[in-house]
Amino acid sequence: MTIEKPPLLHPELFCGIDPGLSGAIAIIDATGQLIHWMDMPTLVQGGIVSRRIDCDALAQMLTSQIAPGSTIGCVEVVGYRPNAGQRNTAVSGASLAHSMGVAEGVLAGLGVPVLRALPMVWKSAMGLVRAGKSGSVNRAVELWPSLKGRRHDICEAALLARFAWLQHQPKQEKPKPIKALKRRQIRKEGLDVFVLDQ
Repeated sequence: MTIEKPPLLHPELFCGIDPGLSGAIAIIDATGQLIHWMDMPTLVQGGIVSRRIDCDALAQMLTSQIAPGSTIGCVEVVGYRPNAGQRNTAVSGASLAHSMGVAEGVLAGLGVPVLRALPMVWKSAMGLVRAGKSGSVNRAVELWPSLKGRRHDICEAALLARFAWLQHQPKQEKPKPIKALKRRQIRKEGLDVFVLDQ
């Protein structure tokens, strides 16, 4: 399964992580309010990929903001599309996969259960199918006006946190569809009467 519901019944915090070297972390509380966001910490290194996630800094940042035992993490499942252009090469794909693994590993090391969310799944839950990056930004600002002017990575991290939050909300029953009423004309005591049939 790509998405596994973590074993916390009443989490207090939800941490969304948009992995990648330009990614971000966002945290919302049990009421759905955004309480913190930050850029993904990185380190400079040699080689084809010039940066990598700073694991120690990420762990310290999360430790200062979350409470293990009452937090759910949500990490986007990333990948690359071979035919999507030069930016999506095997190297960038490997870098994204590494970043996702680091994010999951740090959360797991802090005792935080991780929800892994495919883009098509969490975006569908947010009403963002085929909406693009600008759609994510607009939706996030709609929910949390304080994110106005922030990078799309921060906005998507916040939406990932909200996706995890939604998984722990009481399921609302969908109202039963109302039957269409038919208008029927009858003749009664010499008068035309209109009756609505169920």
